[in-house]
Amino acid sequence: MAYEDAHISESESESDNEIEVETASVVESIADSNASVKRTSKRQMEKLMRLSDPDYYVTTRRVGKKMKEIAMYSTTCNPGRLIRDPVFGTKNSDRVGTLAERNYFRVRMTTIGDGTVPVTLYYDCPEAYEKHMRTTVSHEVKKEWRARKNI
Repeated sequence: MAYEDAHISESESESDNEIEVETASVVESIADSNASVKRTSKRQMEKLMRLSDPDYYVTTRRVGKKMKEIAMYSTTCNPGRLIRDPVFGTKNSDRVGTLAERNYFRVRMTTIGDGTVPVTLYYDCPEAYEKHMRTTVSHEVKKEWRARKNI
């Protein structure tokens, strides 16, 4: 019996040491993760936030001889959703499916996205689309949009 009691006390002390070692390693890993979070810059955190946004897309376009990345924020086509600025991602007070939607130059890009739901972008005017996407819109399309907006 004395031998068993001594054996139990030794095993208990070993398990206590293991718990202390595990606790110390957990505390060290938490400290390391906090240090790594502090090391990440504000720009990196903003990039992680953008990438976690389901309506954030990046496409590449040829501008001159170079390929440029263009980031954009899409607005879901469901009626009642807030219209989102495609350049900055801010949400306006206007909603999809209302008469206020006519005030925007709407572009639907079927080549970007997951293939089932097209990316829909709402610009203030055709010139904002031209500037953001680095492209040109025909004069006739601009004229039709202005006539439709004024009605």
